[in-house]
Amino acid sequence: MFAALILGVAAAFVGLPDNAFTATLYQFLQTLQDAVPLMVALSIDVMLRPLALREVGLALLLVALVKLTLEPFLVAELASTEHIDGLGREVLLIEAAMPSGSIAALLAARYGCDAAFASGLAVVTYGLSLVTAPLAVYLLGR
Repeated sequence: MFAALILGVAAAFVGLPDNAFTATLYQFLQTLQDAVPLMVALSIDVMLRPLALREVGLALLLVALVKLTLEPFLVAELASTEHIDGLGREVLLIEAAMPSGSIAALLAARYGCDAAFASGLAVVTYGLSLVTAPLAVYLLGR
């Protein structure tokens, strides 16, 4: 959608004709965009390996604690300090409660870091965020 939106804005300024070619190009870009989340998920799946919970359990717990609980709390406090209410506060809380990005695992693999550990962190925070994100918005969004 983002690529199609950029192309649409460019077409409006440049004056691209609305014909079969541009419609096909829009559809192609939309298809590419729709495939990106699947490709990222498959990339993370390939990097996953069994992690010894004794070795990484504490790190997983600390990352989940900071990212999924402490960060939304700090954002809620800063929003109150800045007098941000309503929809703006909820958007900030939702963004703060989101899990660790899967792109971190891809970057870890690209630059020779422990990609399996980064993938594990992404998977764990995604799973936990199913509970913590709605809870953070409900408790802190008032």
